[in-house]
Amino acid sequence: MSSQQVSSTLQPATTMEKVTITKPPLSSPIRRTYTFRVKRYDPEKGRYYWREYKIELTNHETVLDGLLKIKWYQDATLSFRYSCRMGICGSCGMIINGVPRLACETKPYDLGTDVITVEPLSNFEPIKDLAADFSEFFRKHRSVKPGSLGRMRLSNSRNSSPTTHRLRSSSVSTWSSPTALSAGCATRHVQWFS
Repeated sequence: MSSQQVSSTLQPATTMEKVTITKPPLSSPIRRTYTFRVKRYDPEKGRYYWREYKIELTNHETVLDGLLKIKWYQDATLSFRYSCRMGICGSCGMIINGVPRLACETKPYDLGTDVITVEPLSNFEPIKDLAADFSEFFRKHRSVKPGSLGRMRLSNSRNSSPTTHRLRSSSVSTWSSPTALSAGCATRHVQWFS
């Protein structure tokens, strides 16, 4: 088959300086109805309770998209935090199906279940519903000097452990969201920052 025959069977292409780039077809989104089981906190009564919502999402949408649809179309009283929607700030950190995750990065389609359980982060004081008080966390976070991990000293030895190497070559923000990371840490009650 000649190159002209091949290019005539593909979709329209963009040509730049004699380089042809063929664009793949976009697949149709896969739609599913999910049941969101949300653990809500009532500050007036000082207690938690569960509420279920049914919402239709595509395979491209996130848990945060689902919560926003619930707030906009079903229950305007639902409270939660979000800010950047890019997995950077950690504001949308919550427990999703038992694991600390960012709602803006977690796609229900990828979780492999039609029931999505959403809870506030367990190591922060609740404000309302899924919104937690991060003020103490951010106070401690500000005390850490840029480029360091608190008082942790890392070896410069070539024989250092793989963990030490990972710590030296990355920052907390590249591991995960600091809020979600601290929620999943087994030693979360230890004072990490002075």
